[in-house]
Amino acid sequence: VTGVQTCALRSIRAWFGPESTAWDGAKALLDKYEAESRGLLTYEKVDPDANPVLAKEDGVSKDGTLVFAMAEQKQLVTNPAESEITTAILKLLNPGEHLVYFLAGHGEATIDGTDNTNISTLVGTLRGKNYTVETLNLTQEKKVPEATSVLIIAGPKKPLLDFELTAIQDYLKGGG
Repeated sequence: VTGVQTCALRSIRAWFGPESTAWDGAKALLDKYEAESRGLLTYEKVDPDANPVLAKEDGVSKDGTLVFAMAEQKQLVTNPAESEITTAILKLLNPGEHLVYFLAGHGEATIDGTDNTNISTLVGTLRGKNYTVETLNLTQEKKVPEATSVLIIAGPKKPLLDFELTAIQDYLKGGG
């Protein structure tokens, strides 16, 4: 939360009933986020049984749900863990689709691997920050899709073909 800019995301509704066993852990995390935001983010605990209409408006169907709202967008977190909270905040601050392509077809590192040699840590981090991560084979697609936010060429073992280089140059000329 450090570095959060002034925005419409001001408060979090924490939907926990009086019998909830998860409240203490969630409260500790929310206290941390509130302190780190230097007053830009606050939270309130709300009992879903005492406020069923508001709970329904927030889309809450489970005790222990956190509702983050900014403008007309909402993010619900049903597992109040630090990574889930951070992801919800990032999705609200950085809405929309963010598409990252990893070039394929030349022996590059793959996004589907499970060990660090296959860049799985990077892919997991990108996905956790609201990026859609896919592979792109220019021999099949012929051009870099317009919606591409980032194109990553991760250590090709074979040279790119001329038409692939042209497709990448066109992507860069178009602002990619």
